[in-house]
Amino acid sequence: MKKSASMTIKLRAVWIIGLAIIVVAAGLADLNFRNPIFRFLMDNFYSRIYAASWSIVGLFYAYGFWRAFRVRSLESGIMVVATIIVMLKESVFGEIIFGKPIVDLGNWIMNVPNLGGLLAITFAGSFGIILVGLRTILGKERGYLRGSS
Repeated sequence: MKKSASMTIKLRAVWIIGLAIIVVAAGLADLNFRNPIFRFLMDNFYSRIYAASWSIVGLFYAYGFWRAFRVRSLESGIMVVATIIVMLKESVFGEIIFGKPIVDLGNWIMNVPNLGGLLAITFAGSFGIILVGLRTILGKERGYLRGSS
């Protein structure tokens, strides 16, 4: 009896879902973090999946950085330098290599020049909420639950 490719995929999906249910049931059966089953699952599965997920995120960051920050003018060069300083501030290696000055400079970049953009976004969001509230009070705004008529 020959199995089709879609049958194999369906059986594999059922097997993975069944395994996920067993793992969740084992975790809910005993919520003790020192349980050997929990430690085995955390050490051998979750930690490796977690590390792989963050490495993929790091790859996306690096690719986005390469695509977005092509230095073609003085302003884009300043933006790249500020981004590198803030990234070094957030990483452990930046403080180890450059010491406290890189952390202070990164905090200044986040607290002084970045504050203007943060305030503008906050103001625009607040203004939009107030306008939607006024439209709702005046009966001009119809929610998606009330229909289009």
